[in-house]
Amino acid sequence: MLQTRIYHSLQFDVAEAGSDSLCYILVPETPSKEQLKWLESMAERFACTLVFVSGFDWDDCFSPWPAEGIKKGEWFKGSAGMTLSGLVTDYFPFLETGFRIVNPKRRLVGVSLSGLFALWAAHNSDAFTAVASVSGSLWYDGFPEWVAKHRLSPAVEKIYLSLGEREKNTINTRMARVEDATREVVGTLSAQDADVVFEMTPGSHFSALLPRLEKALAVILAGD
Repeated sequence: MLQTRIYHSLQFDVAEAGSDSLCYILVPETPSKEQLKWLESMAERFACTLVFVSGFDWDDCFSPWPAEGIKKGEWFKGSAGMTLSGLVTDYFPFLETGFRIVNPKRRLVGVSLSGLFALWAAHNSDAFTAVASVSGSLWYDGFPEWVAKHRLSPAVEKIYLSLGEREKNTINTRMARVEDATREVVGTLSAQDADVVFEMTPGSHFSALLPRLEKALAVILAGD
């Protein structure tokens, strides 16, 4: 069953599976009909309630600290802390209460900048048992160094990261660091004995998203 709930500024498109297992997927735009059909099919396949969450101020909500933006004169504001607090204490409980999910086993999936946020959240909250970063913006200034100085929440049982094999081929020198930065983060997590899966996928940052999300779900929902 597919339902849409609006709460404050966010939209939740929910494919309900009738269990306390659920996975939030932070997406940049309101999902299309094709994406919603995919969500329903994946919820049935994995017996997990899947939720597309949209409506974010993307660059503001998911950046962990202030940094220079991609375009000249723009800045990432660094509001990830406020976003995480709001999701965990307000937005998620609102949704879960509405669907009578009593003991939620939450997973979090992010894409691009929300993929960076998902991995950052895995270090700063015990709300998730697994997280996935799909084409995560791990090139973000200082992020690999930050990961090296912090540890994952003990609640996090599995991490999945994927990156397109052509993502490093960009004229933006900061974003071109993405593969090196991602491999550095994977190395750090592995050295900390985290259960981390890293996968290079065909294509670029803007390749078809649903197949990449499906790969992420297959890893972080395995064993349910």
